[in-house]
Amino acid sequence: MKRIWYSIVIALAACLLFCTEAGIAVTKAEEPGTTAVVAEEPAAEGSAAQTFQFSAVQNKFKLDAQYGGSGTTVIAIKKDKSLWDVVNGKKITTKVKEASVIYFGNTYRVLALKTNGKLYLLYPKASGKWGARRLLSGVKELAKEPYYQAGAKYYIYAVKKNGNLMKGVVKLNSAGTNVTKKTWKKVLGSVAHAYIACYSHSNWDDLTFYAIRKNGDLYAWGGNSKGEVGNGKTKKVSSPVRVLQNVKSLTCIFQMNGTAPSGGASTFAITKNGDLYGWGVNDFYTVKMGAGDIVKKPLKLLSNVQMVDGSDHVTIALTKDGTLWTWGTDIGNTTAEGTTVYHVPIDRTKIAKNVIAADVDSITIYYVKSNHTLWYQGGAPSSRYEKTIGKPAKLTGKVSAVKATGTYGTFILKTDGSLYGIDYNNKKGTYIKKFTKMASGFPK
Repeated sequence: MKRIWYSIVIALAACLLFCTEAGIAVTKAEEPGTTAVVAEEPAAEGSAAQTFQFSAVQNKFKLDAQYGGSGTTVIAIKKDKSLWDVVNGKKITTKVKEASVIYFGNTYRVLALKTNGKLYLLYPKASGKWGARRLLSGVKELAKEPYYQAGAKYYIYAVKKNGNLMKGVVKLNSAGTNVTKKTWKKVLGSVAHAYIACYSHSNWDDLTFYAIRKNGDLYAWGGNSKGEVGNGKTKKVSSPVRVLQNVKSLTCIFQMNGTAPSGGASTFAITKNGDLYGWGVNDFYTVKMGAGDIVKKPLKLLSNVQMVDGSDHVTIALTKDGTLWTWGTDIGNTTAEGTTVYHVPIDRTKIAKNVIAADVDSITIYYVKSNHTLWYQGGAPSSRYEKTIGKPAKLTGKVSAVKATGTYGTFILKTDGSLYGIDYNNKKGTYIKKFTKMASGFPK
């Protein structure tokens, strides 16, 4: 009997050793009511099972650009939390968590959220230094596209540390150096992130607002003429309504027709498990087949998505395996077909593999591969530096992040923490046609 037990033990040990070395999963005996685990071999390097995390530097790349003064206004936050006007090479202030450019006539002002949770309006002084007017305390983060302007009033949205989403109405004096009116009102509680579906400098009334609560519920309200709220209707919604659950992030793409707004946005939500949903305006097949259709409720488009972005003509999505996909109107050969082609998620086009960061302006896609090379594909206006192509083209190397701001320029962070820009107007009003170093000291 002992010999039999010894033989069984030796056989089991040999099997366990073989299975472990072969990389085969070994599970316990299946219990009643459980599901057996299927043995799998390790995924080969570069296979679909390999995950390429979205660049951490891309998420830390905090830059905003608008027209202002004699050229393009570009503000960016360095690694030491200092805020800079990088076009003019001047430091604005220190200890900044987030910042956004505000239009003020022909010049600009800045919304700056400090690391201590205080929100300020910053304005330039004649001395060259910057003045500050405190707007709110206890702030965790600004809404994405944090404000809109209606006449002389600025409507600002911010999430407080206690989870309250606040709406502020701020009015400045004629010089833009003092706050003459300031009121704040709670919109919704237990909020993690908030969004405004518009360009931050717009003066359009049909705006839609979104808030992701701490439990992942997505709420929406406001203008709904193109189904942007996602409640199945097209009438204005005055109070927040829940439209989706388990949401991690949101992206709003405001649709334009030339230089005029088409009156709505395409909205995309990524759930915590990577499902991508889209709804709203569909003028350029940004959501589904059938241009001009309105998608009134969230429609599941893709799975395993970690990032989505787009413009008024092109949508891009990066899946967890590092594959970059695109669909929409191929005005600039963005989808590599060579002619004007329409793509939808079920017939999407693969742009590249091994991608860790990406961004898109009107009809040009930029992306960074895992070897830190920067590539682009698509068309652009004749005044821009790149040629219209239907195949990927390498631009430069040693890149960790990219921000494409459309007509305001394209900006990259190098692996050494330096900032380069192209397609913007410098302080002399000169149009920059090649990547030019602007500053150092940014996240690596």
